[in-house]
Amino acid sequence: MAKGMQRRTVLLGLGLTALATGGHRTALAQLAEGQQRPAEGGVGGTGIIGTLQNRDGLLINGLRVAAGANTSLTDAFGRRAVAELGTGHSLALVALPVDGGLSAQTISLFQPLVGPVEAVAQDHRRFSCLGVEVVVEPNAPLLTGNARPFRLRAGQRVAVSGAWRSPSQISASRIDLVEDSGPMVLAGVVQDDNDARQSLGSLRLILPSALPRPPAGSFVTAIGQRSGPLFITERLQPGRFPGATTPLERLSVEGYLEATNRAPGFTIAGLGHSFDEAARVAPLAGELALFVGPYDGDFRVEFGLPLPEDVRARGTLLASLPDAFAPEGAISTR
Repeated sequence: MAKGMQRRTVLLGLGLTALATGGHRTALAQLAEGQQRPAEGGVGGTGIIGTLQNRDGLLINGLRVAAGANTSLTDAFGRRAVAELGTGHSLALVALPVDGGLSAQTISLFQPLVGPVEAVAQDHRRFSCLGVEVVVEPNAPLLTGNARPFRLRAGQRVAVSGAWRSPSQISASRIDLVEDSGPMVLAGVVQDDNDARQSLGSLRLILPSALPRPPAGSFVTAIGQRSGPLFITERLQPGRFPGATTPLERLSVEGYLEATNRAPGFTIAGLGHSFDEAARVAPLAGELALFVGPYDGDFRVEFGLPLPEDVRARGTLLASLPDAFAPEGAISTR
């Protein structure tokens, strides 16, 4: 992979710095806040989680977002250049209204899996990574650091962009070949089992004694190494929008629904966004959808738009929306 795409071992970001330098009380407070009322909740900016359809002007979820010279882009390992982004990358960003448009404050490259390919199906459209089944979407780019296509095989180290469908499956919108070695990454929602053990994806989390236990249902990025059914965690980064300083007024989220025992009966798989109890999202269960609405600690979703799983077809549909916050053809969730 080109130097700009190589993984870095220097970890940046508030959550990682707090954990690495002994700020355990601060980190625990952030995690607890993320469980009750996420730090990004409130009024102000727009939170967007979805697939990059076009790098020119950062077209994501049908919204065109400008990125200035001071816009920060990070992944689990530190800072990246905005120019490194490409079609199919999954992003989490916070944007502010500027001159009638949106300007990105922070951008996070959301790659829920970084690790070795463990097994590949005969059709090369499914493979396993860190114990998770990855389903490659039609027209999803599989690229090296030099933007050359590659063919999946066991032993390759990859970074997977995409959306969780369940705790054990991801729908991949892009696969990047990672040529350097280093820590692995699992990013998603923490689950507690009956033995008070914690898991992320299909692996049990093993935390150093110095790290606080993240609350069940909270979103974290875990950096470490796999050891059989265990993920030996070295560092944790809490929150879906790392580095953001602006609270949110609304959300635009691409994802799948996952059943829960809390009203309204669903959450967004792998993200932990909590709908308010009045949300009517059941008609969108089982398919990829775009969810939009205001956010005040609960996601008061107003619309859900079913989306094609084909990366190219999805990009064409979303690019054609005249109003991505009230998309034509969407299902009302109120």
